Amino acid sequence: MDLLLTGIFSATVNFADILINVIAVEIGMNVIEIGLLNAAWVFFYVFSLRFFEKLHEARKTKTPLVYSVLPFFISGVLTYVSLQFRETSFIYLAYIFHAVSSAASNIGINSYVLEAYSSLKWQKALSTRNTYSQIIEATMYMMCYLVGIDFLLPNYLLLIALLVSMLVLIALRLRLTMSIPERTLFRIEKQVSQILRPAKGLYYLTSLQDYGIATGMASWYVRRSSIFIPLLSIAGLKLGNEFLLTPLPYILLKSAGLSGNVLMIIYSLGKFVSGVSLVLLGASLYSTRLTRWSTILRLLALPGIFLVKSPIILGLLLGLFYTVSVILELNTYWLYINITAGESISTYSAVSASSSLVGSLLSGGIYALSGVGGLVVANIMVLLPVFAELREMRHIEW
Repeated sequence: MDLLLTGIFSATVNFADILINVIAVEIGMNVIEIGLLNAAWVFFYVFSLRFFEKLHEARKTKTPLVYSVLPFFISGVLTYVSLQFRETSFIYLAYIFHAVSSAASNIGINSYVLEAYSSLKWQKALSTRNTYSQIIEATMYMMCYLVGIDFLLPNYLLLIALLVSMLVLIALRLRLTMSIPERTLFRIEKQVSQILRPAKGLYYLTSLQDYGIATGMASWYVRRSSIFIPLLSIAGLKLGNEFLLTPLPYILLKSAGLSGNVLMIIYSLGKFVSGVSLVLLGASLYSTRLTRWSTILRLLALPGIFLVKSPIILGLLLGLFYTVSVILELNTYWLYINITAGESISTYSAVSASSSLVGSLLSGGIYALSGVGGLVVANIMVLLPVFAELREMRHIEW
């Protein structure tokens, strides 16, 4: 039940994110301004992460979730004001407050999973939460389509009031049930493993058939330096995400001439396909083989998203992109917390968000100068670190 609630919380914040970008296009912002808007979001997101990480390290895991509600409400009010007066300065302020809310919710939700569940269940818990988030977000877009974007935008303040009420109830409901933080237990387990593995390696070296196992164990210390590999990988993935997702609403609404309702259908179908795919994949989300195939499919989906005209096919391709992106990010995150024993979440989040900042700043300029072709080429280039990550994944436990 708690994972479902965290999925609803995350989906609600993400849903408001897309709506703000749609409204930004509606009030007349160009693709360069959209990039700057998203860059401002990421800048304040990174800044906010540090503050809420301190709350988490003080073992106040649920507090960031509570603190995320107020900036979410302020963001909604400012977005409504910008829509009424067609003023871009208010949309910048709205998105900044949304960044603060998103930072608080992400730290709170991710930390909650790591604290509330056994380390043996981290993989399943993280993937389940992401699946819930995707499907619920898809449902929100579909409801937005059924109600009608033309009806929703004038009544945006009422929508925000309903969403805020839901977030308050969820934040108050979530409670930790474990008396000892699970991340502490996991860290102790890792430290003991560091001591025991070399001794085990010496024992196994007496048997030729176990030589390969012993070699892998003995190299564990060397692999500690590989913390940079998942950080480079998440940086590349986030850059690629921004090169596609930041200018996408503008491209579809302005360049392709689609309506806001059709855009909601595309996003709904994309999130639904992603959520169902994650459910079908289940526990097999974490593997080197799936990571390899996800990398290939992501490269293949990119040109189609920019070139196809059919909203249905576009939604399916966007769903494929979402799915493989979640898989790649989950596996990258799992590699990172396996190396760091679940510590330094803010470092990972800061690298992720900083990469998004750069990607947001560059995306509008790349599209303005070289069109969709430049965005596709840039996406391919930043995905190269993932191939190094594939080699590193052979040395961790799945």
